[in-house]
Amino acid sequence: MKLERLPDDRIPADLSSHWQALQDEAGAGHLHTDVGMKEQHQRDRLVRVAGLAVEWANRGPSNTVLEIGCCEGAMTRVMQPYVAHILAVDFVQSLLDVCPRFNNVTYQLQDVATWTPVGGAFGSPFDVTVVAEVLEHLEDPVGLLRRLADHTYMVVASCPVNEELNHDTAWDMTKIQALLTGSDRVGVGEGAGHIWAMDEEGFESMFEQAGYQIIHKEMIEPSCIVVAEPN
Repeated sequence: MKLERLPDDRIPADLSSHWQALQDEAGAGHLHTDVGMKEQHQRDRLVRVAGLAVEWANRGPSNTVLEIGCCEGAMTRVMQPYVAHILAVDFVQSLLDVCPRFNNVTYQLQDVATWTPVGGAFGSPFDVTVVAEVLEHLEDPVGLLRRLADHTYMVVASCPVNEELNHDTAWDMTKIQALLTGSDRVGVGEGAGHIWAMDEEGFESMFEQAGYQIIHKEMIEPSCIVVAEPN
């Protein structure tokens, strides 16, 4: 099993400033669509994760979704026609500022490293929480999953599971610029903001540590997608 964490001295003290810099370099409205959706597998993964989230939300009592790390709202846009309400959170205000507006979507600025949601409709748990390509960016992903457990019936999550950390170039802003311009292939830890690298077993172990049961798993290379239920 591989579940490798970047050393503390390689992680910026203020992670949100890194993502603000990414947004500034890309320009408002382009970080997710022009960078995060460049490849077909990225677009396929977004559609599949959104589809699973909608499927499980439609089975729930309130048809509500919590989306962690909504970025510029690309997945929010796909899910919103099919669910009653979405609470979409991110910790960079400039990303939220360019998200699409819908009557059934609420956006909030929240740092999920410490934030605990209050619940979906009328304070009840969310039917589904989406955590797509987010856990690998967090210092304590297991801690987030544990905090979510009392506030959601199901988690739909995805993570890349075949990449390596490069400790020497992690969070390097020159690498970030290369990522945005496409002038260089930038991998995990090379400015892309990943703190964790894992294989499938390592990804699954995050949920096991947090007290979840994985009820569905599939691959859209290079990412693994799981549907997990708190025990």
